[in-house]
Order: sequence, then structure tokens, then C-alpha cells
Amino acid sequence: MFMFHARRYLEELERWAPLIAQVCRTASETATSDLDFIRIDARPSRRAPAIRSTMPSWKRPEMRRGALDAGWSDVGSWSALHEASAADENGNVVRGDV
Repeated sequence: MFMFHARRYLEELERWAPLIAQVCRTASETATSDLDFIRIDARPSRRAPAIRSTMPSWKRPEMRRGALDAGWSDVGSWSALHEASAADENGNVVRGDV
């Protein structure tokens, strides 16, 4: 997971991924407001490469290690699925007609 200040992120995009930076500018400039939502047109982003392909080029990474208690799991394994499910008094999880 990566976290950046927005200004720092945009500086790196300008330097290492100018096409992605342009897509971000276009998205910002053409966004519309709808009540409490900002609507961004997805069409411009279809021409941009994946951001992961640009990050190895970044010369000034500011990475810090730390714990994050966000109460979120991507449930990427059977053990994570078990942890995200309600278990009975024996630790068993049952769903459906079993």
C-alpha cells in the first residue's frame, strides 16, 4: 500500500509518468459535481498505463513502515475468509445447506 501527499504524488507523476499526469489533470478539469459527489469521466483514463509500471522509476521514494488498523481485509486466503466469518462456539463456520 502506498500513501502520498497529493502534491508529492503529482510531482512524481509529472516526472516519471507524464501521460498519467495528463489524465489526472483532464479528470480534474472535466469533473462535475452532483450533490456531495465529484463525478470523473472514466474515458480519458483508458489510455494511461498502469501506475505500477511507473513506480520502480521513482527516485525519491519516501517510504515508512508502520501498522495500519483499518479494519479491512482483502480476504485473499482461506484463513482470512474464516476470520471474516461468524464462527460457532467450536470455531466452525457454516454457510448454506450443509
